[in-house]
Amino acid sequence: MSVFPAIMVMFSILFLGVGGFLALKRAPSSRDSVAAIAALSIGYVLMYLTVSPQVAQDRTSYYGFYQAADWGWLWRHVAWSHDLIFDDLLSVLHYLILPDGMSFMWFSAVFMASVVLLYLGVLLLVARHGFLQLKLIPLVLLCVFCDRLFVDAIFNATRGTLSASMFIIGLFTGGWPLLLPALLASFGFHGKMFLMTAAAALLSLLVRIRRQWLLSFFLIAVTVFLLRLVYPYPITALLALFGLQPETVGAYPYDNIFEGVHRGFPLSFSMLVQILLAILVPVTLIAGGMRSVILNEKSGEVAGKSIASPRCMFDIVLVVTGCALLFFPEFGLAQRLFVFPMMLLPLFLSEQGLRVLLLVKVPVFAAVMLGTHWHTLIPR
Repeated sequence: MSVFPAIMVMFSILFLGVGGFLALKRAPSSRDSVAAIAALSIGYVLMYLTVSPQVAQDRTSYYGFYQAADWGWLWRHVAWSHDLIFDDLLSVLHYLILPDGMSFMWFSAVFMASVVLLYLGVLLLVARHGFLQLKLIPLVLLCVFCDRLFVDAIFNATRGTLSASMFIIGLFTGGWPLLLPALLASFGFHGKMFLMTAAAALLSLLVRIRRQWLLSFFLIAVTVFLLRLVYPYPITALLALFGLQPETVGAYPYDNIFEGVHRGFPLSFSMLVQILLAILVPVTLIAGGMRSVILNEKSGEVAGKSIASPRCMFDIVLVVTGCALLFFPEFGLAQRLFVFPMMLLPLFLSEQGLRVLLLVKVPVFAAVMLGTHWHTLIPR
């Protein structure tokens, strides 16, 4: 075994450890905060290079897409596309604007660095519009990064993560002038992810007519999710009521939209723990009073340039989360929706809430990654 991969692993752990230490300081200086953000970002990019193929399963596929990306194909599909939803034209453009001729390792580093920088941009825009204190960005970043479910989202469902980030920029921080371009960018990076998120966001507006409906919907979703421990939710039977039999669902054009719908399976213990830590524990902390002050605001004045008030944004997060819990695991694409609340829920936690969440998440994340998935092997 080469020594180089082992050194990369140690540097990744070192950067994440230093970043975590600086982020957790009680009264960090501005310099400490900037250093924490930089260290956590570098450590996360190095993690992408060094985790086992079990975690970054799509690493090789993205490199293949990068090598096959062609300007001629892009221009042909811009002029005429047979299927804009599934073309994901901006994801192809993303590959094309990266430097040519990179090795697998250099591509992986540059590719993941661009994704991490976009999420940092989201956090900075959120802070600029009053939804987050700048000093809390390192804690939020640590909460999001130290999450096995988010690792899977950003390392594998990367285009979905980019789409969700663009959706957040447009709806929550961009204001009206940037809304349409940001939503178009979200659609361009991952059409299916955009459609699912947009549908859930529109549903949240309907549910908000009576706020008790929102709570009822979320509690029903959590109950159905927990029942999967003993009995898979029969979505195929539900579809059959509307004339969509499994054999019909598997036919074009439903094969992509209903990907995995007739491959239902019981919820595994591992996935249960991941979703509890990533979704249900933060929601419980917010409901228990460890919420950010912005959720106590009755108007949107705290973030006057956003599309929605903080409370409305939180409601959208709850509905998107409820949809994901309701249809996962039998509806395969529902798992991708989890990236939306994973990126946003920490924004609604107070500093105390963030520290409590990290107290729960970091030990579990470190044990799982060091004990199971952080192999010192880089795919050739």
